[in-house]
Amino acid sequence: MFFLHLLTHVLESIPYNKSRSIFFFIYIWAENSEYAKIDFSRNMKMRVVAYDSDSNNVSKSVSVHVVGQDSKKFKNPKLIKLNTKSLTLTTGQKSKIKATIKMDKGKKKALSDEHAAKIRYKSTNENVAKVTKNGTVVGVGTGTCRIYVYAINGLARKITVTVN
Repeated sequence: MFFLHLLTHVLESIPYNKSRSIFFFIYIWAENSEYAKIDFSRNMKMRVVAYDSDSNNVSKSVSVHVVGQDSKKFKNPKLIKLNTKSLTLTTGQKSKIKATIKMDKGKKKALSDEHAAKIRYKSTNENVAKVTKNGTVVGVGTGTCRIYVYAINGLARKITVTVN
């Protein structure tokens, strides 16, 4: 499921051009794993990268750190709760996104902040709205974009931002 969140964000950040071919690569780094085989008891780091037909990097997702489904030590986030689904701002106006993460049940631990922040934010168009690492959204220019709120494992929610 987290691949869909990553692909959606990458797709939304690429300007549309019907004559342009885009290729997607999913990079997976697994702890102590062989190249061809993923050990689902281990943690993995993943990123989706999009290239055009000239091999130019046109977009990439955030890096995500996923706990393997057979891990005996760690657990993944399972839900992100947000205080809003949309924001309407004027240029220069600020608003804070409040996000909380709900973890899978059980006694296993969450991955530490050494891997990545527990919550990360990314704008699909920084010419419309920028977002800080603490979730403060600033209206930059007229238009509409989305702010994605990511958990460490790539689970994501989006907020539509309109700047007038």
